[in-house]
Order: sequence, then structure tokens, then C-alpha cells
Amino acid sequence: MKHTKSILMAAAAALSIASASAQEVVYITGATAFRSAANNTLYSLYSNNLLASSGSSATDASAIALYFTNCALTNGNIVDLAVTWTGSEGGMQTVASGTNNKRVPFYDLAKLASNNITTRTTGVAQPDTATMSAGPLTSLQKGIIGCSDSFQASSRFQGGKKASDGATYTALTLVPVGIVPYSPIASKGYATDFPDRNMTLNNMYQILTAGFITGEKISGNTNKTTVKVFATGRNIDSGTRVIALAALKGGIADQLTQWKPTVTNAVVTALVKHPATTINGISTSLGEGGESSGGTVAGYMTNTIATNVTVTGTSRGSGGNYLVGYVSVADMTAARVAAGLVPLKFNGVEGRCYSNTNFTTLDAGYTNITTGAYPWWGYEFVSYDNTLASVNAKAFANNFINLIKSFDSTNSIIAPNIKLTDMKVGRTVDGGNQ
Repeated sequence: MKHTKSILMAAAAALSIASASAQEVVYITGATAFRSAANNTLYSLYSNNLLASSGSSATDASAIALYFTNCALTNGNIVDLAVTWTGSEGGMQTVASGTNNKRVPFYDLAKLASNNITTRTTGVAQPDTATMSAGPLTSLQKGIIGCSDSFQASSRFQGGKKASDGATYTALTLVPVGIVPYSPIASKGYATDFPDRNMTLNNMYQILTAGFITGEKISGNTNKTTVKVFATGRNIDSGTRVIALAALKGGIADQLTQWKPTVTNAVVTALVKHPATTINGISTSLGEGGESSGGTVAGYMTNTIATNVTVTGTSRGSGGNYLVGYVSVADMTAARVAAGLVPLKFNGVEGRCYSNTNFTTLDAGYTNITTGAYPWWGYEFVSYDNTLASVNAKAFANNFINLIKSFDSTNSIIAPNIKLTDMKVGRTVDGGNQ
């Protein structure tokens, strides 16, 4: 009897939340490197409206997926907000897909309710952004609002052009809202062999395209010839990868060779090239793939590389081995730095941020970025298709844009990102002259 009663109560709650929110849903997607600033902005606007989150808490800046119900807009209307951070390129693809309706997975209100998620719930199974398929809690929808950390002209899905997946994409309205800093990073112990922590443009590009480099090319010391440094990084869905190639003066379609580690008890025991796969309808060859999250890449750097590490396809270094990758600075958390992740300089210049892990002050890296001394940064953009976005979607976008732009560079909501008006330099293309 009690069991039947509880089922009826859950069903009634599910019906209530579904009927109460039977209005327009604005679907928001895009860059994982953007999600810290974007999530915190959403929490500041609608924390009381949060229904479901893949994060560990109700204000987890690293959450990949969120669902907010009954959100009041400045135009007086009410909408639901569904958020999935698929990656900058995946976000660009769906928002710019026009009537092609490229879809990505978002939490579905009816499915949440049918699974008894009727009040604020965290730790909800996140959407499958690897295969972009629907699941027990998700449905496939076209992204309406995009967040990217690169210009559309840098994307594989440029406006008015046919992409390699055979579809033609729409030119989007892109509004810059902030600056995202990026950094090359290395694995635990790297500074023992390379104490200056410096990575030159040429060395970084060689590591990423060849897959590895020997230590004497980094240090200039012939006694490092037995040390090998291997590349790891992001997949082709990543705006962080786009920005990395732009900073290195490469092209978005440059062939990379990146390794996937096997980690056991904080030790990398094996390295294999990322397998061939298909992402966003575009095929990648052996080694060209990468991780879907910068947090995963940064997490690899907290591990040591076993002296007897197995490397499939080439030899390991007899004098030591390290990993090098690239992430947004938001992924270089204090915990990861404390666990051994090594932030690197780029062409001898410190980026944001090596010593100030809390970003509560304007550090040397902040100054280097704002004055143009450190070039590895990108604009944060909020984007939408002006011909397809509804009045409510545009109203949300404008409110979202204005709020992000108002945050100070030291404000915990946007840090470690940088306010647009703090910049003394600018650029019109990714990686271009400042």
C-alpha cells in the first residue's frame, strides 16, 4: 500500500513539474573551456531554478550539463534552460546548422520527471557527448545559444561554406564577452629536467605534430637526448585545440599525433595513439583524436610516467618520459598544481597563472595577457543564428552577455578569465597580431 502510494506521489510530482514548465526551452551549448564562467553566470541568475546538474554540487562550475526551470527573462516571459557543454566545435556546428538541425543531447524534462527527478538534484548522469546520442535522461535537440572560445572563421563550420561533413552552415551573430587564457602544461616532475619550464612555439608545434620530442631540443643540453616528451591533448571538437593551433600559427586541420595514457595508481603505465574515430561527422585518423575535456588532459599531468612505460608504435625514453598538453587556465586548478601538474611558460613568458592559484589578485600573467606579451588567449563568444533564434532566446542571450561582460577579472564568478575592457590589445582573428 505504501509502495503504491509513493509511486502515485512521484507520478503526481512528475506531472506537476512537467505541466508547470510546459513552455519554451532555450538550448545552450558549446565550449567546455567556457563553462566555468558560463555556469557561474547561470547560477547567479537562476540558482533557485536549478532542477538537475551533472555536477557534484548545486553550484559546480565544472558541470557538463544543467537544467533550469521557469526562468524569468527581462522581457517578462518565462522559459526553461537546458545546458550541455559539448565542446566549442560541437556547439558551433549545432547552432550554425540552420535547417540541417544538427542535434546534441540535453536533459529532457519529461525524462527527468519520469525518473523521479522533480526537485533539485546533483550528480545526475551527464549526456553522452562522445557519441552525441540520446539516453534515459536526455533527448537530441538543436543548440540555440552557443558559447565558443574561437571565431567562427576558425571553425570547421564556417558561415556560408560547405564543411567536410557535407553540410553548409549559417553565419552566426557572435558577441565577445570576455577573454579565456590558455597554457601549455607538463606532467609531474617535468621541472626537474627542465627547470625553466619554458616551451617555445616551434617545440610545442613539433611535439603536437610529430607526437614527441627528445629532451635536448627543449633544453639545448645534449645530456637530455635520452628524455622523451610525448603529446596529449583535445579532440577536434575542442575550441581549446583551435586556439592552440592558432597560437602556434598552425591551421585547424593540421594533422596532430596525440597519445592516450593508461593510468594506474597515479602512474602512467602505457601510451597509445588515440584511435581513429568520427566526431561531428568528421573522421579522424590514428593519433589525431584526443580528449573531450580539458579537465581530463590536466588530470593526466598529475601523474608520473613509469620508467618502463609501454609506448605502442615507438620507443620510450631511457632517461625519463613526460607528457605535454594544452588547456584553458580554468583547468589548471590549485588541486592539480599541488598534485604535480606543471604550468609552462610560452616563448619565455608566464601566462595566467603559475603562482596565484586562487586568481584573487591581478598577477603577472594577467598583465602579460592584457598588454600583449603573452599571446595564448582567445575571446569568449556568445553566439546565435539571428534568423532562427526566438525572441525569448535573444532576450536570454542579451541578459547573459551583459552580465558576463560586467564581471571583474578578479571576481570569482569569471576568474581566471579576463574582462574585455581590461585588454589593451585585441585581434580580429584567432592567433592574429595584437
